[in-house]
Amino acid sequence: MNIKTKSGIAITVFGLVYTILAYAMPKAAIGNPMAPAIFPLILGIGLTIMGAFYFIRENKAWKEKVKKEGIEKVDPAKAAIQKKTNKLIFLTCLSGIGYALFFESLGYVLSTSFFIGIIMFAINGKKNWKLNISVALVFSVVVYFLFSFLLSIPLPVMPILEI
Repeated sequence: MNIKTKSGIAITVFGLVYTILAYAMPKAAIGNPMAPAIFPLILGIGLTIMGAFYFIRENKAWKEKVKKEGIEKVDPAKAAIQKKTNKLIFLTCLSGIGYALFFESLGYVLSTSFFIGIIMFAINGKKNWKLNISVALVFSVVVYFLFSFLLSIPLPVMPILEI
């Protein structure tokens, strides 16, 4: 199974989970009780269907390629790039889950700085640590002040500094 078929599976599973969570949304007190969930349900169902179609199409193409060429040939350079890409995808997903878990408790600035910092270190490496840290901090602080003061949209504050 190649990365495209794995992506089709991941998209389908994500669509199913999204649909289930959209259906579990709180119902409206007035009017149509399902009104707040209609668009998310349509989006989740569409994502599930498109993911399944993508998986079927790519799986069929992959099987034809293996049948035509025999055993799938692995280029060592492509394998190394693919391994690095898979690690980056895994780290991004893991840090995104951590970001979601700690967003309220750590506040916007701190949790966003950690999230962006982790991604920057994964992409740029440790040798550019000054750039990584400064981009993560400056971006988080600028966006926080932009939303809080210019747009008057409150974001979660840090528990210690109250910013």
